[in-house]
Amino acid sequence: MNDSKRRKFIFNSVQTSAILGSGMLFPNILNASQLKFNNFSCGDKNNKRILVAYASEYGSTSEVAKYMGDILCQKGNKVDVQWIQNIKNVDNYESVIIGSPIQYDTWIPDAIKFITKYQDSLNKLEVSYFFTCLTLSKKIKKTELQANEYANDLYKLIPKIKPKSIGQFAGVLDYSKMSFLSKVIFKSGFFILGVSEGDYRNWADIKVWANKQG
Repeated sequence: MNDSKRRKFIFNSVQTSAILGSGMLFPNILNASQLKFNNFSCGDKNNKRILVAYASEYGSTSEVAKYMGDILCQKGNKVDVQWIQNIKNVDNYESVIIGSPIQYDTWIPDAIKFITKYQDSLNKLEVSYFFTCLTLSKKIKKTELQANEYANDLYKLIPKIKPKSIGQFAGVLDYSKMSFLSKVIFKSGFFILGVSEGDYRNWADIKVWANKQG
């Protein structure tokens, strides 16, 4: 069993056990706590307009998106950073950066729905993708190869969209933001995979990549 299938097997097994054991009795605790993701804008409206569209579950990817927005604004761009569910169109932009955490070896559904819905418009724009993932909490050859597989799969999601770059960044594991049952599920899974709670984001790497997108 390769690493990708092993991760899916671990989390699916743990999640199924938890749902059968507790979810039917306490269905509301299956969902993560609902966080509010705010929009953010900066820069001169007369300059290049860039949209940073992000999907996020526990807030760490939204913080990465805002940081990218700050970097791009410092370069003189007009930047809107928006939670992906708040976006109504992408037609007013020259460039769109789209990011999401990785779950079960791909973007979360909100991000995939977004590029599917707006693929005809995105096809006409300069597009970049990025993702955060706990695979890169240990930056070794093995995990870098796994992250490259995630990137290769993202290139294939919507063939008509051809991102110029895909940023690959480590994420955050913060149990305090999870529901009780989600915490049980993820603690069990990540314990088996050897990932400890913590913030693994490398802001220097994020800055370098963001600078190249503007």
